[in-house]
Formats: sequence, structure tokens, C-alpha cells
Amino acid sequence: MSARRFILLLMLFSMTSSVAADRFAILIGVGDYDNLPDLRYPHADVSALGRTLTDYGGFPAGQIFTLRGSEATYTNIRSAVLDWLGKEQRVTPTDLVLFYFSGYGAIEAEAENQPVQRFLLPWGAKRGNPSTYLNNEELASWFRQVPAQWLVLLDAGFQRGGKSITSERSKGLVIPTLQMEDALFATSTATITASQDDEAAHEDDRLQHGVLTHHLIQGIQKSKLTDLNKDERLSVEEIYRYLEQRVTGQHPQHKGSSDVIVISELTQPAVPAETLEAEEAAEPYGTLVRALIKGAITEGFTPESTVAVYNFPYQNSRTATGFSRYLQQEIERKLRAELAFALLDQETWQSRYRNKSLEFSGAKAPSSPAGVGEIIGSDGVISGSYWVDNEYVEIRAKLTSSRADRSLAEKTVRVPKSRIPIHLRGQLVPPQPTSIAAPMSQTSPVTTNTDTDLRIDVWTGRGDGGIYYGGEKMVVFLRSNRDCYVHLVYADAAEQNIRIFPNAYSEANRRIDANTVYRIPTTTDAFEFVIRPPFGREELYAFASTAPLPHVPGRDAGKGLILLDGSRQEIAGRYRSVRAEAPQQANVVEASCIVTTMSRK
Repeated sequence: MSARRFILLLMLFSMTSSVAADRFAILIGVGDYDNLPDLRYPHADVSALGRTLTDYGGFPAGQIFTLRGSEATYTNIRSAVLDWLGKEQRVTPTDLVLFYFSGYGAIEAEAENQPVQRFLLPWGAKRGNPSTYLNNEELASWFRQVPAQWLVLLDAGFQRGGKSITSERSKGLVIPTLQMEDALFATSTATITASQDDEAAHEDDRLQHGVLTHHLIQGIQKSKLTDLNKDERLSVEEIYRYLEQRVTGQHPQHKGSSDVIVISELTQPAVPAETLEAEEAAEPYGTLVRALIKGAITEGFTPESTVAVYNFPYQNSRTATGFSRYLQQEIERKLRAELAFALLDQETWQSRYRNKSLEFSGAKAPSSPAGVGEIIGSDGVISGSYWVDNEYVEIRAKLTSSRADRSLAEKTVRVPKSRIPIHLRGQLVPPQPTSIAAPMSQTSPVTTNTDTDLRIDVWTGRGDGGIYYGGEKMVVFLRSNRDCYVHLVYADAAEQNIRIFPNAYSEANRRIDANTVYRIPTTTDAFEFVIRPPFGREELYAFASTAPLPHVPGRDAGKGLILLDGSRQEIAGRYRSVRAEAPQQANVVEASCIVTTMSRK
């Protein structure tokens, strides 16, 4: 825990009634400044508060305006108040407006013993240059131009230490305590401060929020505990009492009216309040995403960095399920809410991956997270797996740097099965193929002459373990690091083994060039990969050799394809038996790619 935050101010003025007619919010978070230490959690504070206001507080999502990082300039803040709120939304004096700022605050004075001026520091503020700050008096003047019931939350410091700064000019000031005397404070009907005037407030790495902000959010979510008079509304007094009991290491303060209604229509949590005590239990996917974001930011990622969410198969089977897709969507949804990175959604990155694979010349495995990132041009890729026991689903995730090819952050969370959508609980464990105990990729290949370092890669347009739905078309890619002969077999969910390369439209024993990506089907092939039932776990497996591969018997399957005879074990045994003419043996290597096919229903 580090000293950081000083003030959380709840302020209402022009109050004519205790309940507002409509609800709006302006949420601002600035954590990165040019010449000040970065603050860790303003973005997380803003995102979590926004979700809480929408999900629990009755604020329409379309009436929440958010500015983060470089968006939170002086000009944009002014425009949010006077233009978006005052002109576009046309608020009335009975409407509630919540204004939230999470970032640095400052105190300045022209000379010793002169009145202190208080400021908020927007993005682009320069330390020691108050002309780049936002004066509280000026902010109050903007509010007066938009008559409404104002609820202001300032997560910023106005004393030395914590989340605040002072200029060289103010070092000699004698300020035993800070009094609420400026124009912004003078307009308030009710205030709750995060701490006493002469103490700092804090943020907590475990909570990944400011301490008071975390408990404020929890207080709104745990409305059964906070709503003391059980009237299905939350007043300033009720929120303050909740904070007073739970905030440690600092002492929240309350001044002004106690009966102002902050939340007028409570929405109960989907799970009992007692199960929300732990952050992870309350929001496992958000906890996972925030942990990955924190690690990435530590490694230099910025809001302009691009990230994609790759595949999440079941355990180490490389097989996806309906829950895998749901997990991808949940992680993407949380990333969008945090706005920490530029997100490449599933459709975007898969389109890039399919179109750019033919140009791939890197040394990374093309279906590894780093290889996928290099092909699609993203800075990082989130990937992982999930494991199932009697009561929980354990999700293991990591964020990999595409350039450095190393993990930047890893996080494991456990989700109770009771919190997984009912229709997905039966899809957690995929059906296993009956024709072979283990996929080809788990069977030890016969490899000789390893000094040649022959390698073959096979992947689809959605990577290893990617999901394809009925009616979609699949594209397969092959690449070797040396000139070699390659046979590619497709084992479908009907347990057929179909040789798709080479086929009747290519040479009987096709030799491919080193470091060249081949797309299958080619423009001259007579077939397309169109996903049809039966659906399930399917596999592409390739054998490569420096010598021609042996004949494996089969029959014409139509459109140039060959339906091979025998099981996958028998087919593999024949391919592995290849030998070149004496005295030199041939090098035989193999690779596989798993495909999960399913109905859209």
C-alpha cells in the first residue's frame, strides 16, 4: 500500500429535491503524466465506477461520458461539461450529474501566508506551471453554467504527500490543515472526504484501486449491507457509515447534508452479497484482465498498444469448447471496459491472421501467441487454458509480448461453476476422439539426422485450437524451414483420415520450398474446406521428410482428395518408416494443428 489519495468529495448544489429526474456521469482518469510519477489505478477506478453506476446505480450507459489518459485534456473536460452535458444532453435542474476525477491534485499560492488555490491536473499538465492546471474555482464556474444536482467525486490530493503535488513557490507555506474554503467546496451540500485534512489516503495493489474508491464501489454493490433503512436507496449518510466501518489506514470525513440520495434505485447483485467479499469472487474475469494489464503497463505498454485475445482450450488438449468462446468474449468485454489498450477483436485479428500468413517469414512458431502477434501486427496476445474440477473452473491466462516472445504477466482465477451460464456447463469438457488415445502431436515421432534441424509448421486461419462454425470456410497453411516432402492429413470428427496435400491436382509426392508459406486449398484445387457436421475435435497432421514419403494406400474421396486406409496410428507408422537410399537416412518430422468445429446454435 502506498500513500496516494487524499480527497474523495461528494458534492451537490442547486439541490431542490432529494431524488433526481435523470442521471448522467462524467468520469475522468489520468494516471500518466510527463514529469510526475505515474499513478497506477485511475483507469481502473474510472472503469469500475462506470460499470457499477450502470449495473447497480441506474445510470444509463449512454449517459456516461468517459475521458481517460490523453483524452482527459483541459479542453476536453471543459467540453464534456459545457457541450456534451450542457448542450447535447440538455440536463435540467432536477437531473443528477456525477462528476468524477481520478488523477493528481495540486496546491499553489503566490506567496507565503496567501490563500491556497487548489487544482486538478488534466493530461498534459506540467509540474510547476499552474497555467496548465484546472483551477477548482474555474471548474465550479462551469458547473454553475449547467444547473443540475451535482454529485462530484474528486479522487485527488490537495496536500503534500499522497496523490498531490506542490510547486517550489509553495514550499514555505504554513498549512497545518486544509480548510474547504474554495469555490468548488463552497457550493457543496454534502461532502465525504477520503481522509482527514492532515493525513494522506492510499491505493492498494491487492485491490488495484484506491482504498476508498474500492470500498465506495463495494458499498454500492453490496446494497443489502449499505442500505441501513431498507428503502432501496442509498443516501450520503448510508454510504459514509459503510466507508467509516471498512476503510482502514485513513479516516473518511463527512460534512453537510446526510439525506441526499446518491443512488435512487438499487439493483441487487446477481449473487448473494456475502460471496462478493473477495474481489476475485465478485469479478473473476475483471480481476484476471486487470492483473494482465498491470503487468503489461509495467513492461511499457500504453493505451496505444494493441492486444488480441487468442485461444483458450480445455486443459492441455488444445481443444476448444463453447466455454472457450465465451471466455474469449468475456475477456474482450473487460478489456473494452478498462480501455487500457487498443483491442483487436476476434473478427479483426482472425482476418489479419488469415490474410497475412502467406507473408510470414519470422522464426517464431506461427500458431504460438508471439507468432500470432507478429503476423497480425499486435504488441501483445492474451492466451491460456482452463481446467475443471468438481466445483470450480480454473482459468490460466498470460499476456505475451509479440516482439520479445516472453510472458509479460500471468494470472490464474477460479470461477464457481454456479456462476457459469447454465447452457455452457455441459460444454466444459469436450468429447474425446475414440479412434486414438492421444492426438498425433502427443505421440513421439521417429526422427533421425537431427543435425538437419528440419521443422514443419501447419496452422489454420484461426490458429491452433481455433473454433470454426458450421458453414464457414477454413484455410490451412504449411511452411518448412528446409526443402522437403510433405503430406498433410485431415482427421475429421467422423474419424476419417483425408490426405489433402498432395492431392490429385498436385504431384504424387510434393516437394515444397524452404521458408515459403503454402495455402491450402490453392487456387488450382477443386475443393474448399467448408465446415459440415458431424462437429467436434478435428486435427490436421503433417509429415515432412528430406526424402520422398512412402505410399499410404487409400481411395478417391472426390475432388482430388484421398481417403486413407487404416487408423491414425497405422497411417503414422507408415509415414515414420521412410528411409532414404543408403548410406544416409532421412529425417522425418511431424506437426499438428487442432481444429474445433461446432454448430452456431
